[in-house]
Amino acid sequence: MKDDKHQPQGSHDDLLPRELVWDGAHVTELALSAIADGQETIASRDAVQHVEACEWCAGRMARAALLSAAVGGAVATYAGTSKAAKASRPIERAAPAVAVLAALPSLPHFAGIVIDVVGYAKMLSTHGVSLIARGGVALATNETLSRGLPVATAVSSVLLMLMGWAIARTRSRETFERSMS
Repeated sequence: MKDDKHQPQGSHDDLLPRELVWDGAHVTELALSAIADGQETIASRDAVQHVEACEWCAGRMARAALLSAAVGGAVATYAGTSKAAKASRPIERAAPAVAVLAALPSLPHFAGIVIDVVGYAKMLSTHGVSLIARGGVALATNETLSRGLPVATAVSSVLLMLMGWAIARTRSRETFERSMS
């Protein structure tokens, strides 16, 4: 029988197997969970360093940590009797107030945006509506343009379909590449 008392913590025997830590060039969900839970000693040092250096893996770990915190908060709230649940309740009640206080510095910028939008809406209602109406009447009464309207409609429809196809192809390629890495 092996004597674990003499084995240094984080030794090679305590590490997860490489196939459980690495998935291609990135670390697995299992390794991310272990690192996020503070169990870096069971993941290899290069896996921990990779998570710290790789933006994609760090983002995955952050999302896992947020999910873990949310689940932990829900469990603590459900339990209702634990000290952690009782201690977190004042923080949960203060969260909206903290969010409002954090947003205060941006309020002047937001007010400026609202004022600009109101100005644009006023300008559109006084000048834009009449301009659009006159343009529509001019297009409807012009014989040359009215004959070319079906062709313009068909060409614009084809262009929109091509753009949609290109966007869908690009998105599916990015998703495929992300799943392969």
